[in-house]
Amino acid sequence: TDSAAGIQAAVTYFLSLGVGYGGQYPSSDQLALYFPSGDYNADSAPVTISTTGTGQTIFGDGSTSQISGVRIQINDNRCDLHDFLLKGSVSPEGIRVDGSLNPVRSGSIVNVYVRDRAIGFFVTGNNSHFQLTNVTLEKNTVGFRCDDTLGMQLTNCHIFSSVSDGIKINKAGELKFDNCTSISNFGYGLHITGSASSQSVECYFTQFTCTVNQLDSSNRDS
Repeated sequence: TDSAAGIQAAVTYFLSLGVGYGGQYPSSDQLALYFPSGDYNADSAPVTISTTGTGQTIFGDGSTSQISGVRIQINDNRCDLHDFLLKGSVSPEGIRVDGSLNPVRSGSIVNVYVRDRAIGFFVTGNNSHFQLTNVTLEKNTVGFRCDDTLGMQLTNCHIFSSVSDGIKINKAGELKFDNCTSISNFGYGLHITGSASSQSVECYFTQFTCTVNQLDSSNRDS
């Protein structure tokens, strides 16, 4: 069922309540966008949810809240995403944390599944103290991509069956993986790059499994 118009209306109202970067919401009055169990399809007119204020929350009822054609961008502090599945190849990214315009601090993503995107999860700009817990990235072109971070923790996260790299780190500091896996990707399971002007430093991997990657033999080192 095409849900694009309904999703866009709900998102427009949700974002209109944002008070801008730095605005504070008490925890008892946090702004929330809720997707009850169901199949929400916006492929006919893809929707971007780009946060407009501190403390905005988007959540569902777990894997039974399935959302297609929606891209989520976090631009603000203390924003939380939890308990839903993003799918569909129409939207290029699943979730993006972007501190390019303003610093992004202390958000979380918990129990979220993203599949079939060009990038499952993308982080860039000035951001830190962000937590990903129980996040699964499946069958994206690149599962997890980091172009910049000053501190991000991934715990119990699983990346697999990416068309290219499972994890690609172009620039990072204090990026931590704990009990995570990158398995059965067609490119590298873990691909870290860097230069004098764009360094990847202090990345930590604890109980990290990276195996059965480079399934495309053309990606293998000779």
